[in-house]
Amino acid sequence: MDSTSDQTDAAGATYPLQFLKLSDHLSGVPAPAVRVSLCGDLMIEVLEHVVSTDPPLGRYQRLAVSRLHGRGTAPLLILLKQLASRPQRYGAKDWLREHTRREEEAVITAKRLDDITSPLRGLLCPPKQPELRTLLVRYVHASSHSGDGYQLAAYPLVWLDSDAVAWNVQQAARMERFADDALPFWQRAYALASRGTYLVDEPYSQWAEERRAEVEADLRQCVHALARLYVARWKEAGEAEALLLLRTYWQSHPTDEDALRPLMELLGKQERYQEALRYYQHLCELLEEEEQQPDARTQDIAEYLRTKQIRRQRVRPDHGTLEQAGIIGQEPSLPAASFVPLKSGVFVPSSMPMQMFSLTIAEDNSAAQHALLQGYIMEQVYGWRDYTNCHILQVIVGQELSDLEAIRRQQDSNELVISRRQAIIVIAGMPAPLLFEGQHRGYALAPEEFLPRCAASIMACRHLLNGNELMIVKHLLSTYVPTLEALAQQPSRYQQAAAGLTAQAYRLKSLLAWHELHHSTSEAYGQKALHYARLSKDPNVLVATSMFYVTRDVEKTLHVYQEVLPYLAQVSPLLQSAASMASAWAYGQNQQEQEALRCRDKAREIFPEPPEKDASFPYAQFGPSSMLLWEALMYRGLSQHDQAREYQEETRDTFSLLAAPSSTSSSPSVVPERIRIEAINYLAELAVTQGDLHLFCDYLEQGAKGAKALGSEKRRQEAVTVWRKARETWPDEQRVTKLADVFVDM
Repeated sequence: MDSTSDQTDAAGATYPLQFLKLSDHLSGVPAPAVRVSLCGDLMIEVLEHVVSTDPPLGRYQRLAVSRLHGRGTAPLLILLKQLASRPQRYGAKDWLREHTRREEEAVITAKRLDDITSPLRGLLCPPKQPELRTLLVRYVHASSHSGDGYQLAAYPLVWLDSDAVAWNVQQAARMERFADDALPFWQRAYALASRGTYLVDEPYSQWAEERRAEVEADLRQCVHALARLYVARWKEAGEAEALLLLRTYWQSHPTDEDALRPLMELLGKQERYQEALRYYQHLCELLEEEEQQPDARTQDIAEYLRTKQIRRQRVRPDHGTLEQAGIIGQEPSLPAASFVPLKSGVFVPSSMPMQMFSLTIAEDNSAAQHALLQGYIMEQVYGWRDYTNCHILQVIVGQELSDLEAIRRQQDSNELVISRRQAIIVIAGMPAPLLFEGQHRGYALAPEEFLPRCAASIMACRHLLNGNELMIVKHLLSTYVPTLEALAQQPSRYQQAAAGLTAQAYRLKSLLAWHELHHSTSEAYGQKALHYARLSKDPNVLVATSMFYVTRDVEKTLHVYQEVLPYLAQVSPLLQSAASMASAWAYGQNQQEQEALRCRDKAREIFPEPPEKDASFPYAQFGPSSMLLWEALMYRGLSQHDQAREYQEETRDTFSLLAAPSSTSSSPSVVPERIRIEAINYLAELAVTQGDLHLFCDYLEQGAKGAKALGSEKRRQEAVTVWRKARETWPDEQRVTKLADVFVDM
């Protein structure tokens, strides 16, 4: 478990509520009062306060790990787990006394059981609702059918993730029976069940086995349903997500042939025969230990793939074939210098072990352009072995992915959008198969191969973050960052390179946690990023990491910025520009007008065009849209100054540039969707300040829907906060009230 998990997140998480009438004297009770997650690591989230009544939303505080595992809490948690695992969440006293005892105890007394129940109620009860203590864990008197016992409150008073999984699976099955859209229900069930094994810390407790098997069966059903729906709905574009889903599940269930067969079929469809057959061979080895053989259907697929397997040879097609495909190629003559230029304009060492060729593509053949660039990226990553120059590989991958986006924008083709997304997901997932093969076949990890794949993955993840792929990036990073971090911690010739990549990865994790409103976790990840940036001994990595350190404490942020000032002379113009603009933002928040404007002017002066050609671009990821965002936030801070009106106009104009769709001429190149939605939310806030109801309604609807598509709790919270300000400004305006509908099911 991550070391930050023992801290309570100051912000908490926000979830939908409903208000219950529990008795004549107890009504309007917000529920759930507590949310308990039993899949994976135990998590208890207690209702802290009601954020909004329209729509009904509550802020929940996650109990710190230190509190859950403190002295005397073990019996409380065992009782909670037992009640959650029992039918109707009920346990008879006799049964509980027998199964809650310690190993050295024959049986616990009834008084001891009562003593355990009381603090459990206190653990689960919201601090502001003490009247719920006895309702959350209720004492049930004896009846003709059973003796006394205890019962954990049912939903909606107490939410259990295992019950939510089962409910969503039932709804998904019902939707499919009536030919309706079941995908959202399957996705919600999978998101909950895939957190981990049900009661992972109770592997030998028989009372947990039945519910564990139920959750496991639900997860398995989700995997197969989602893989089927992804391919059916998005055809080839859905194959990448289906592959990721099936492979992730199968790696933790390597003898599940029902998952392996569709995985092998998809790999075979993409002509990835060796990978498919490696998975099959691993299955055979596991079954051989049990003196078993694969199912006949699995054997049949393996034999089919063997017959289709081909050896890929680098055969240069003739000129006529290339011309028919829309591609005209010619051999380059390499210069005598030690560096050679790629077609993207980037110079790399001529000793690099890669295929160098120059290609011209007919302008009217976008599909051929797209396919060539995609194959070119994969070739570079697989062939790269210079782990000390992974930043050069990141420049190549980043520019080629930008080329894919340029082709898509020129053609405005939905098929190319999906194909580009599929290609980026494949590149971002490249480290995982290497780790899996080494783990399950006993191979030692080759850092020369692993580090370039991580570098390419990080760059691809950044491109995914420019769209609506926050959860995919979070999952992909989790597959290899622990291994990358371990490599960065171990003294070796690879340590500095691994530390630089680990710093980049934790920057992404910090950003993701920020969007989930886990601010303390985000800051902890930022601290880790700074630690590994220092360990890398690379000024570019250190300055970039410091400039994008995420914290709500402006003074602390300024202190981090000041720490790296001595390194600015050693870094590229792009990072110098980013450092100046970040400082301008920080000064703006402190309303230090002259310092903010001076730093802004300096950032503009040294900003390189285009930024992608700057050597530090892989570390900085600082482009025109980032520059505008920092500038707009600086103006927003200064708008609290005496010249408030002037800076409000600057704020509006700058955010308007960012909020414009990327296809318009006013948009600064390609604006990441998370930045565009942030700009829209700020414009909605500014419209409230200026009393423009029409603009507010327009911007809020865009921001709320954009936050939902993005999957960002941070952006959703911004929209809700602005909506509440609008309710205070226009309390009787029906248009404002009706906008609450956009937050339903968010």
